[in-house]
Amino acid sequence: MVADEFDASMVPVTDDSMRQRLYQSIVEHVRGAPATPNRVRRDDLMGGLAAGWLVFACSFPAVLPFLFIDDPRLALRVSNVILLGLLFFVGWRAARHTLAKPWIAGLVFLLVGVLLVAVAIPLGG
Repeated sequence: MVADEFDASMVPVTDDSMRQRLYQSIVEHVRGAPATPNRVRRDDLMGGLAAGWLVFACSFPAVLPFLFIDDPRLALRVSNVILLGLLFFVGWRAARHTLAKPWIAGLVFLLVGVLLVAVAIPLGG
């Protein structure tokens, strides 16, 4: 496993016997090292909490129409429109951090969303 990992970078600068000694030394060092426990840290918990809030924040706008509109089919279409608008906004904002043009990136995100909705509608969504 060590040879598979390092051969590509070590072959040009070492001969076969040097590599074998190095790899053997690495294996002996790893075998002799005590295993360290992998504990959950505060940063891990905060990252999980942040990810959970992000999922909630992204899902909440999609739920709002179902809270205020009695017709489920109409609420679903309003939810789709809201999420498509958010996709455009996310694409537009993401492009501002790159070299892409915001309007084009927003439209690409929007068109992918429209395609996904067009596929979901015949499947009952």
